Amino acid sequence: MRLTGLKALCGVAYLMLASLATSPVWAEGDARNWLVRMSASLTERSYDGRFIHSSDTQSENLRIVHRNVNGKITERLVSLDGSGREYIRTNANTTYYMPDTRTTVVEDRVDNEGLLTLIPEYRAGLENYYDISVGAETMVLGRRAVLVTVQPKDEFRYGYRLWLDADNAMPLKSQLFNHHGKIVEQVAFAELSMKDGIPDADLQTRLNTSGYSMMRNEVRRHFVSPDSIGWRVSNLPPGFKLKLTRLQYMAGSKSPVRHMVYTDGLATVSVFIEPANSKEDQGSGLQRVGSVFAFHSDTAGFQVTAVGEVPPLTVKSIVGSLSRDTGTSQFSISASANAVVK
Repeated sequence: MRLTGLKALCGVAYLMLASLATSPVWAEGDARNWLVRMSASLTERSYDGRFIHSSDTQSENLRIVHRNVNGKITERLVSLDGSGREYIRTNANTTYYMPDTRTTVVEDRVDNEGLLTLIPEYRAGLENYYDISVGAETMVLGRRAVLVTVQPKDEFRYGYRLWLDADNAMPLKSQLFNHHGKIVEQVAFAELSMKDGIPDADLQTRLNTSGYSMMRNEVRRHFVSPDSIGWRVSNLPPGFKLKLTRLQYMAGSKSPVRHMVYTDGLATVSVFIEPANSKEDQGSGLQRVGSVFAFHSDTAGFQVTAVGEVPPLTVKSIVGSLSRDTGTSQFSISASANAVVK
């Protein structure tokens, strides 16, 4: 399943019982249909489940409650181990409850991603960079499941193995793997119940937040023209295209952060560019959190960071071919600008 700031909180291995004796023949279109159905079920259905997110660096038990009432979605994600943190998302914002630091943080929503994020979404053209196939039925959690594999064609992107409920296409288990087939991250439900209705109480924090400090992350964002962002990547990995460019103004910051998003239709890399600050910049180097890699570099007096759920080669390649575009004018902001690249 795929991070926002919640990336490290999704997943768990459960038992696959047995493969069925016969294997049906599937067409490529069937694989696409399964992915479309899966995305619809994750968003449109209401459910309550417990799962484990695991990687080679950590493993965590979590609970997710997801409710959809006439298109109004509310989600609650709870860490059942360690920190006991909770995250509640509505259509308007996400609230983070962190008992280990006795802090509550509220952020406005800036995308449509849910809290369960290690799940690919089918988009036209994926077959150019991934082989998508459906395998034999098997059993997961005592349910009939269909295995869908999204295999990367090169080393610039990850692949997915998805065990989908044969009846409703809910992902019972998901594995993220690299070009060599090594599992990078795994998410699997230990319990999952589809619900007709979920009470409000199940979508409210159970923590006693008395005495917590309250923070609100306010970020102003303005879409700008790609020609006015002042930077470009001259040699993108195959299939990646510029999706959007915008400026972000963080609370208390005088200078905007330039934000560029590149995608191949499934994998996404965000590039952040801001003036270097000797007290705060992160220098150069690679960092990893689960399956997310970030590469930092000091470039022409700016701190540049590329981050995404992609192999390290991809973020390094993008930063390595990023340069200032001296032939373009400095960015100009228009509140009505909406330069999303199609």
